[in-house]
Amino acid sequence: MSGATDRRIKRLALVFILMPALMALAACSSGADPTSTPPAEGAISGTLSIGPLCPVEPCSNPINPYPGLQVAIVRNDEVVALLDVNEDGAFSGLVPAGEYQLNVQPCEFLGCRFSLPVSIIVIEGQATRVDIDIDTGIR
Repeated sequence: MSGATDRRIKRLALVFILMPALMALAACSSGADPTSTPPAEGAISGTLSIGPLCPVEPCSNPINPYPGLQVAIVRNDEVVALLDVNEDGAFSGLVPAGEYQLNVQPCEFLGCRFSLPVSIIVIEGQATRVDIDIDTGIR
């Protein structure tokens, strides 16, 4: 065999060896553009106020209505984030900039259907404050 034929055979062998590896690598690729930037975020913070909690205020035996509650951040009927409400009714978190509807879940008080959802706009790099007041209907 001539030297040129040997080089062709080596090139073909190299192609047949590398091709499956390249195809496997391409199949494993996430398809995400590695140069793309993540969506810009903004902060949401606020306070959830639920009351009155007793027919006569101040309550002689008050309950804390906040344990287990979350503020659902919703865009296009999809929950983007769930923010836990602390024992004082405060909540906060980061979400991509955009327009959202806020709901409280679970919300079983009479005033939930009148007070929710709350519409907000989150702006990139800024903090958006939203206070949610829910009247329980207790008098």
